[in-house]
Amino acid sequence: MNHVTAFAARAGRTVLAVWRYAKRHTPRWMIPVLAACLFIPGPIDELAVLAVVLVPVLKSREARHELGTAVSKAWNS
Repeated sequence: MNHVTAFAARAGRTVLAVWRYAKRHTPRWMIPVLAACLFIPGPIDELAVLAVVLVPVLKSREARHELGTAVSKAWNS
């Protein structure tokens, strides 16, 4: 497996881990908004998605640990 393919696989698993975390920790009405933002080109909407995902993460130590573990497992598996 070359480096580009390996990176793409890791990045895909990491995106899925963050998506699963966001689905568990954001309000239900926000999920379609997050999905729409992921398909709009440009950095501004991605920053909005990042801010929405980070709000619950910054609120508690457990949430930070949960997201960190999920991302680490996804990247290293």
